[in-house]
Amino acid sequence: FFSSSDQIHTCITLDHLVQTVRFIPSTGFSVMLSFVNDAMDFMSLPAPPRIKVYNEMFLLSTDWDSCHSLFTTLRDNRLYRDSTIVDKTSYSNLLTSASTSPSRLSLLNSYLKEDYAQSDHYIQRLYSLSPSSSEDIFSIYSDFRSYKTPNNSPNHISTETYNCVLSSLLNSGSITSAQSVFDHLIIDDVLISSTTCSILLNVRPPPLKFSLCLSLSYVLLSSDYRTVSLKLLRKLFNEVIIMSCDYSHVRTPWEIMKAAEAKYGIKGTKYCYGRILRNVNRRAREGVEGVEISGDFTFTPCEVSLSLLRDMQENGIMASAGVYNVVIGTCGVERNYKMAEVVYNMSKGRADVNCDAALIGAAKRCGEVEKGVQTFRDFIRKGVVVDVGTFNDVMSMVDTDEGVLIFEEVLNLISSRSLTVKGLSSTILKKDILDTHAMSTPSSLIALRYAVEQCSGDLVVVVGKGKGSGEQVIGKEVIKWVFERGGECEIDQQNTGMIRIPF
Repeated sequence: FFSSSDQIHTCITLDHLVQTVRFIPSTGFSVMLSFVNDAMDFMSLPAPPRIKVYNEMFLLSTDWDSCHSLFTTLRDNRLYRDSTIVDKTSYSNLLTSASTSPSRLSLLNSYLKEDYAQSDHYIQRLYSLSPSSSEDIFSIYSDFRSYKTPNNSPNHISTETYNCVLSSLLNSGSITSAQSVFDHLIIDDVLISSTTCSILLNVRPPPLKFSLCLSLSYVLLSSDYRTVSLKLLRKLFNEVIIMSCDYSHVRTPWEIMKAAEAKYGIKGTKYCYGRILRNVNRRAREGVEGVEISGDFTFTPCEVSLSLLRDMQENGIMASAGVYNVVIGTCGVERNYKMAEVVYNMSKGRADVNCDAALIGAAKRCGEVEKGVQTFRDFIRKGVVVDVGTFNDVMSMVDTDEGVLIFEEVLNLISSRSLTVKGLSSTILKKDILDTHAMSTPSSLIALRYAVEQCSGDLVVVVGKGKGSGEQVIGKEVIKWVFERGGECEIDQQNTGMIRIPF
């Protein structure tokens, strides 16, 4: 071919040679090397394009001895040093034939250090061939990071290389090493990519995932550049907010949510707001008086909850019944019944049985007995479904005489099917049998007094569901109540959860 006319010679290009090298599996390394050398000599190619052809041979050949022989010859002849570029592809392509041998990898690494090549590309290539070899990758990464170029400046490590190293270490469970690499990524102010974000979001150990994603969030919120898509940013910030709530934080998720909105226009979701509100409620129940949410300022849990609720309204996020329930509960814990009523009125159209219960629970905590009882009576007369917990709260607020009146009203409404009390039997009192096992002690004793006054024969009080249940608190209180009034009672031997009171 090369002995043909000069007109054909002038048509030969570098791309032709690169394509020809792809036949190396058929021709063998030595035959192809002889051919391309003749061609490049004929074409008078300088060092850079020659390197491109040789690199293609390194990539396509699995003949380590031949590849290594050519590589060392080129290094000794300073082909790479004399060129206008410091080629990095040669090292990575040689990994095709070297990756099965630790000694070969070590040898290439030694060449790498001597030639000041950009080993981050080499690390990426090593990862693509053997992503499980985390020890080799981390070793090369550490060596390269500690090495200085001839002008004493640090070697550059690309975002892609950091991603390779992080992925390899995290997949192999090398947690400590992964943490240090991520710290280096932040220290070096590397441009964060969507790949980096995805890698960290897929970390399995929750504490590590929280630590890494939280650090990444602060970097993305404080930097002036971004290469991560808004969709991925939204997922990252939402997950960090939720994970922060898992660790009972209040200030951290609040700050991230507000910063993400200010910098990227990403607003918190209804679920994120709900999780923060539940954390505030938990802090209130734990007796925490002040919650830090911004700077050096602290606010009461009630103030923080109302601020979050107002935020949701301003952002067009419709609060669920569960959110209103939590905020009403927080106001109750803070002994602020007036505000609990305001929030309850805001929830109309969204309120459910839990909001109703929260309002009455707030009345109980705040000592607003009359308002709590009146609210309960309004509910049951309108046929609003209430639960047994709300019923028990009301019974614990009132004295016995008023309690008997409320119990009678509830009983009549249930009997006429005008009211449903969740968790309370529809046959509380039927045929001289009083079922109290779903009631609190105050409710049970009020119901017992009513039943004793109404029944015409022996009264059976159900305080439990089986053997040993008569030992529960309610059973003991029922027996005590009867004895204090000079009466007698018997515990059913077949079912100790049933107490018989003779007429």
